[in-house]
Amino acid sequence: MGRWPFVGRAREIARAQALLGSGVGVLLLGEPGVGKSAFARELGRQAALAGATVSHVVGHAVSSGAPFEVFARALDEHPLLHPTDQGMTEVVTRAISSPGAEPGGRRLLVVDDVQLVDDHSAEVLLRIADAGTATIVATAPAGRQLAPAVDRLWRDGLCERLELMPLSMAEVGDLLDKLLEGPVDGRAVQTFAEHSGGNPLFLRELVTAALDRALLVRRGVEGGHAWTLVSEPPVSSGIRETVIARLAGLPDQQVSALELVAAGEPLPAAVVADLIGDAVLDELAADGLVAVRDRLAGPEVTTAHPIYGDVVRTNLPLLRLHRLRLALAHRLESGDHPLP
Repeated sequence: MGRWPFVGRAREIARAQALLGSGVGVLLLGEPGVGKSAFARELGRQAALAGATVSHVVGHAVSSGAPFEVFARALDEHPLLHPTDQGMTEVVTRAISSPGAEPGGRRLLVVDDVQLVDDHSAEVLLRIADAGTATIVATAPAGRQLAPAVDRLWRDGLCERLELMPLSMAEVGDLLDKLLEGPVDGRAVQTFAEHSGGNPLFLRELVTAALDRALLVRRGVEGGHAWTLVSEPPVSSGIRETVIARLAGLPDQQVSALELVAAGEPLPAAVVADLIGDAVLDELAADGLVAVRDRLAGPEVTTAHPIYGDVVRTNLPLLRLHRLRLALAHRLESGDHPLP
């Protein structure tokens, strides 16, 4: 498989283009793997086709501690520009300009992982947006704390927040059809959509693993051929690593609570709140690790993605998983059985 095509998101693209067309930037928020970077690249591609000068910078997960490090590459490409000789904002403005661009032409600055931008660079972003020098498109995980200057982009009306939701089943089907260059049967689409939770990153890993293990095959059907799943798609090592990294650093209390939910999901929300406390449940929900959904019998709590639950359960020692499930069963029956 080559690079994954960009599909769907028609409503979000239209909204983002309307904002950019009016000179307002976009702060793209969403869970890890939901496609924020791909969405930002697509906006940049479309802006470039319309004649805009588009520049890209990325926040640094491992910072060198140097000020303005987000713009280091742009400045390296313009050795005659010296931040000590003039204001940093002016230097960056010149650095993100294309030599062939028309003076006063439209400029778009795409900032991936803006939550990792150093404070000095964040201040430059704010000044550039405030001066109208460039329109900002930035990506960040939902719920993550941002630098004060980045937060002001939204609070001062220079950017609007746009949260990307998981792909719908129809969008998953469209993506699979284009990726596999042929139709995918409805059962396979539904399975991939349910197992991935509409998360494009998880979907890619599931499809890749299914193809590698010959579990996704092309078969003859009435009227032609279609891709069909011959078994449930496996959870790849890439998915496990992604989820484990996502959960790394969680407080022990949240880890234990997530293990509890994964062991018995779906669970009545009232029981979960009683067992782990409202505060911890709210924290897990705010971090996108569990979901609370209305059901006929009342609200239920599950892990945010089926894959989260699968990875957490797989990593639990079998004896602890058994004890959790046994204790949950007694708790649901008696209402007062303590958990281990």
